[in-house]
This record gives sequence, C-alpha cells and structure tokens, in this order.
Amino acid sequence: MKKYFTCLLLVFFMFGCATTSEPKMSKNAETKEYSSMLYAMKVTSEDGWQTASMIDSDDRSYSLKRQKSATGILLKNSKISVHIKGNFALFQSEEGEMIVLEEPK
Repeated sequence: MKKYFTCLLLVFFMFGCATTSEPKMSKNAETKEYSSMLYAMKVTSEDGWQTASMIDSDDRSYSLKRQKSATGILLKNSKISVHIKGNFALFQSEEGEMIVLEEPK
C-alpha cells in the first residue's frame, strides 16, 4: 500500500512539472507567421513590436529590436533583419540573402 501511494505521489509530481515547464506567453503577445517554399518563421512580440523573438524553420532563434522604418515594422539584430509590411515579410539572412515570405491565408 505504501508503494502505491509513493507511485501516485510521483505521478502527480511529474504531471505538475510537465505542465509548469512550458513557456508562458503574455496575454499581450502578438505572433505572426510567414513562409515561402524554402523558409518559414514565427515572430512573437509582447511589447508592441519594440522587441521580438523569432524562430525559423531550421529551429534557430533570434532576439530582435525594432528600428526606424518609414513603412511597416523593421526588426533587426547584428545578424539578420525582418521587415514586416502587411501580409508580407522580407527576411535578410546572415549571408545577405533576401527572402520574401507571406502570411498563410
């Protein structure tokens, strides 16, 4: 009987750890997803696009800061840039390659 309660306690502990270890998103978080035939990315911001985090289709993640732009939202760091305008995003990779991405319909 003691083993049964120990096992039950362990199961509840593991369930609690599994449910609390997931990253929590703020209620104000805004996420945009863009893709093309070769590349996809998911950009999330919790502060009105002043800063953002991006995860690409290769599971690389980047922290980005907003820069001044006459049109749209320009997010950059020292390696990449993402210019969001309407349903499209222009992604410039570390190698300088530019890719036009579109929001899914």
